[in-house]
Amino acid sequence: MKFILLARITVPLVFIATLGCGDGPKTSRVSGAVSHKNKPISYGQIVFVGPGGVEGAGAIEDGKYTVVSAPRGDVKIVVKAFAKGGQIVNPTETPDAKAVGPVGKGPVDRIPAEYGDAATTKLTYTVTGDATHDIALP
Repeated sequence: MKFILLARITVPLVFIATLGCGDGPKTSRVSGAVSHKNKPISYGQIVFVGPGGVEGAGAIEDGKYTVVSAPRGDVKIVVKAFAKGGQIVNPTETPDAKAVGPVGKGPVDRIPAEYGDAATTKLTYTVTGDATHDIALP
C-alpha cells in the first residue's frame, strides 16, 4: 500500500520536473532595417524560415523590423510589402512587380515576387544569437 502511494506521488513529480528540460527550438531576436531600391519598406512582414521549416516572423514598419523568435541556424528570409491599409502588394503572378488588386491610401512598396516566398527567395542569413541584420533588396 505504501509503495502504491509513493508511486502515485513520485511519478507525477518526476514528470513535472522534466517538462522544462526539452531541447526545444533555439531562437534569437533579430532586428534591422529593410529597404528596396535604397528606400525603406513602409509596411509589411518578414519571416525567417529555418531548419525543419521552423518560422519566426515580425512586422515591418517604417523600414524597421524585429523578429523576436528567429530560428537559429541557416535561414531563408521572406519579405512581403503591404499598402498602408493592409493589402498585400508584392505580386505573386506579375513578373514586372506591379501591384495586384486595389491598394489602400498611403505609401505602396513594390518588391519582386521572389522575395515573398520561401521557395524562391534568395535572401539567406545565419542566425547564431541576438543580432542586427539589415536587408537591402535590389
